[in-house]
Amino acid sequence: MLDGGRAAFDAVRVIDFGMSHSVHLPLDIHSGTRMGTPHFMAPEQFLGVRGDPRSDLYSVGVLLFDCLAGGPPFEDAFGWLAGLNECRAALPGPEALHGLLGQCLSRERERRPASAPALYAELSGAREALGLSPLPELSAWTGECP
Repeated sequence: MLDGGRAAFDAVRVIDFGMSHSVHLPLDIHSGTRMGTPHFMAPEQFLGVRGDPRSDLYSVGVLLFDCLAGGPPFEDAFGWLAGLNECRAALPGPEALHGLLGQCLSRERERRPASAPALYAELSGAREALGLSPLPELSAWTGECP
């Protein structure tokens, strides 16, 4: 969500904490179960494997795709998740984002960005390629939006 509808770095608000849990619990508290919205669920999650943060980066890629295209990348989410089809909608938005979107939406975790900071750096690079200012440096971020 965007606070006040402003499209700005400091306006982004996370509102869905449905699958969040305490940092004092094991990483994979739902081992062997399928949890999530199929269109936003990484293939390994559909198989009941949590894996690592790259599962979340898959979901971020779906969200970015959805924001740009107005719909999800895979019309048949269950067919995609089960590996029965590879039919993905054309990559939307500026070409500067296509490589990043393709990486995030990869069935193989190894092909996705390695971490959220890596994804952030690629997004910042895409902004610069589009003639926009880069995103603020993460090293300067204190956890609070200005």
